[in-house]
Amino acid sequence: MNCFFIILSICLTIFSSAGLMAGDTRDVFQKMAGRAKMKKMREALRKEDRAISFYGKVMDQNGNPVTGARVFCHIHHFSPKAEDLFGAIKACEYETDGQGRFAIENEIGRSLYFTKISKDGYDDMKLLSTQRNFEYFTEGVEKPFVAEKDAPIEFRLRKRGMTTFCLTNNRSLGLQITADKSGTSRGYDFVREKLIKNLEAPFLNGEPLISDLIMKATLNQDDGTWKVTLLPGTPNGGIIASELLLYEAPNAGYQPEYSFTPEDRKPLKIKYIYVKSRDPAIYTRIELQEFNADLSFFCLNAEIAVTNPYGDRSLEYLPDLPWEIYVKLDSEARMSLNKGELPKSPDIKALLEDFRNTKK
Repeated sequence: MNCFFIILSICLTIFSSAGLMAGDTRDVFQKMAGRAKMKKMREALRKEDRAISFYGKVMDQNGNPVTGARVFCHIHHFSPKAEDLFGAIKACEYETDGQGRFAIENEIGRSLYFTKISKDGYDDMKLLSTQRNFEYFTEGVEKPFVAEKDAPIEFRLRKRGMTTFCLTNNRSLGLQITADKSGTSRGYDFVREKLIKNLEAPFLNGEPLISDLIMKATLNQDDGTWKVTLLPGTPNGGIIASELLLYEAPNAGYQPEYSFTPEDRKPLKIKYIYVKSRDPAIYTRIELQEFNADLSFFCLNAEIAVTNPYGDRSLEYLPDLPWEIYVKLDSEARMSLNKGELPKSPDIKALLEDFRNTKK
């Protein structure tokens, strides 16, 4: 291959010095050089392919094997087609056996990527922080993957539990304090979905508001950082900050407050806030989105808040209830809580059966 480029270079020099390098001749040599480079590149890519084998096991959150889970993956491999310069993708699908195991064998490629693992009644793998990419090519890879049949890679799916109706905050929750109001607090009523700016007089059109969550933010003028404290708005309440998405609020471990120093628009170290508030107690999960923290203001942005209005800790709700049932349960729950009472927990299954019968 090197000899070809040497000869090509000599020819180009001779033709150029002789004045023979006409436009057509120049194009021919450029195309020859381009094809040679392309061929060399494709040969290098072909050599990156390796024999691919993989052994996996799909488990639920309790360590039980998941039978019949569908496993979807992509194998990146060399392709002889000219249009697939950097290779092609082969989509594959497998299914777990009675022990939750699956095997990939007799495949060729440079890498393996799992796009999805799913089964009805489970949350798919995309919701979990599981490794999904495995490199088999050795050059430039710190530690190429080697499959071991006796040590399958484990993937986790979360088996869904009992579902209930929950109040969901339909507005983007934003608690903000400007620099000139540094040291003050804001509250939020999860039932009425209202921001409370004046904690001394928490009323809306004459109706009392309840601070399920209170945020206090103070700006340090010396270094420009904010100190933020989150706390429940009722004496018997508590708060837990966590990296974990839980479908049942914790039974214990609630603290009277949670303080932190936020970074402006940086990835969040804590993603979820669990709040126990009111008497009788209700439980809420808040999913944080980002913090805005500069010299002018601090703002806590939350994507969604889910509140169980019935006093139990389940935060797993049915997102696709028929609209008529949703409106009925939502209205009943908010009305009872605004009176200081817990609503009666509904029989979701019976409500759905009655609804289907009326539609027949």
